[in-house]
Amino acid sequence: MAARLYVTTESDPVPVSTVRVKTESGLIPGEFGLLAEGYPDITTMFGEDPFYVAHRGGSADWDEMTLRAYTNSVGWGAGALEVSIARTSDGVWFGLHDEYLDRTSQVGGGSTYDPRTMTWAQVQQQSVFGRHPYMRLEELMELYGETHVIFVDPKYANRVSYNAELWSLLKTLVSEWQTRIVIKLYWGFNSGWGANAKAAGFKTWGYLWDDDGLATISSNHSNFDYLGFNYDASPGDWDTVLALGKPVIGHVCPDLSAAESALSKGAVGVMAAAVKSIVPPKLPWNN
Repeated sequence: MAARLYVTTESDPVPVSTVRVKTESGLIPGEFGLLAEGYPDITTMFGEDPFYVAHRGGSADWDEMTLRAYTNSVGWGAGALEVSIARTSDGVWFGLHDEYLDRTSQVGGGSTYDPRTMTWAQVQQQSVFGRHPYMRLEELMELYGETHVIFVDPKYANRVSYNAELWSLLKTLVSEWQTRIVIKLYWGFNSGWGANAKAAGFKTWGYLWDDDGLATISSNHSNFDYLGFNYDASPGDWDTVLALGKPVIGHVCPDLSAAESALSKGAVGVMAAAVKSIVPPKLPWNN
């Protein structure tokens, strides 16, 4: 259910996009939310000065990569969302940053909880920090794939075997995927993974840290449309990355001072873990 609304405050009309009903079981409405508009496409996002992406849905503020985190980030005003994904043995893609479930499920055991060898039913027996279910990629895209720019980071899935499967799924889930989805990949520029994503028609973002070494940066960034660099790298290293002539996003910013540091060094946007302290709120009651 969706309806476009406008909230008029004493000072200024505030446009918002939708009222959404989220259901946990598919039967009973679970919660209602009045949500700020996201970036309608990648080009518009890069036209903002600066733009903001909610890293893991705002991991410093809410339980990472849960529907609650993404809904709160959207409600606060983040125009783009970032998600790391894993793949179960029976082909379900879901939100997970780590190789194993042990940290977020707080179960220990390391590789005992490897999603690559677990079914989705087994993953569902665990929860994120004991409070929220793991989120399927389809759930995130159903809610926000048509209203926000989404950065998708396929972490530890077997990329060679499953990249075609993932591209096909994303194209099915988001109608205007060419303008709304950015494939996010670590600095392994020569792996061919970035080239594969570009060949499939996606925009790509390659990120790195200053301690990865910048000696070969001039020759191995061609598979990426945009670059990412850590906010606390030296101004000189930032200049090296900026000299490639591609937009650079500052990551991963844990607070406002970190975001300001990245922007002062030339970042055009911020990958924000702390959404509430970094992202200027779009809705009047967030002030």
